[in-house]
Amino acid sequence: MATAVDTLINDVEELLSDTANTRWAAAEHLANLNEGMRALVELNPLVNVVKTSITLAAGVEQTMPAGAIELISIDRNASGAPVNRVDKGDMDIINPAWMSATASATVKEYMYDQSAED
Repeated sequence: MATAVDTLINDVEELLSDTANTRWAAAEHLANLNEGMRALVELNPLVNVVKTSITLAAGVEQTMPAGAIELISIDRNASGAPVNRVDKGDMDIINPAWMSATASATVKEYMYDQSAED
């Protein structure tokens, strides 16, 4: 259930007995709420999933769009063809030369290296 920001700020002002904003301005409450939301998303990116399309670079390594925190999934190509997540170890066994394979306009599989985020 969604709650409007102004309702949250009004509730905080009431809890702080400062409905006239004498001690804390409404803008300060909003800044604190935004900071809390940023912290929440960093702890659990699933609370603010953004679905977007990106243009891929040539090669096997890609970068996430600016502002992205974590990759949740890659569902499909622009054509609608599905994309499956695979384990790098499995791909190395199935197709040891996958990194030097001929490029294709259609992505079939993807791997996500979370250690690259650190």
